[in-house]
Amino acid sequence: HDFRYEHIGGTAGSDTGLFNGDAAIDMHPLHDVIFVEGELDALLINSIMFPVDGDTLQAVTFGSASLKNVPFQKYFRYFNTPERIVICYDNDAEGQAGAAVLYDEISKLKTRETPPVLVTLPEGYKDFGEYYAAGGNVYELLCKWFPV
Repeated sequence: HDFRYEHIGGTAGSDTGLFNGDAAIDMHPLHDVIFVEGELDALLINSIMFPVDGDTLQAVTFGSASLKNVPFQKYFRYFNTPERIVICYDNDAEGQAGAAVLYDEISKLKTRETPPVLVTLPEGYKDFGEYYAAGGNVYELLCKWFPV
């Protein structure tokens, strides 16, 4: 059997949800959030970080680089509370375009004291899964982006 992850879409025109958003909002008030492009990247990061920093760092995603159906107003509560927000989408044209849109939307918030930070994975890796599979140390990379 060939088991693969498959994204199940909603009805046409439906809003895009924020994967793992509830976990992020339930954290300690001084917490950090990393926005990634896909659910598998968020799951990978959270599985690596949970034993150490799971109460202060959560990975969340809208599940795609395309953010056209994201109701940003609905999710502003998630963007206001994090201490630090890092955005790291896939290393391709679509991912970088989506990251720029998300950066612009979060930067518009008047209630945030610090702007989000755009970062990219090391060159040659499309996403966190590729980086991890090649032996990349996701924990060290995240610690570099979220210094203590």
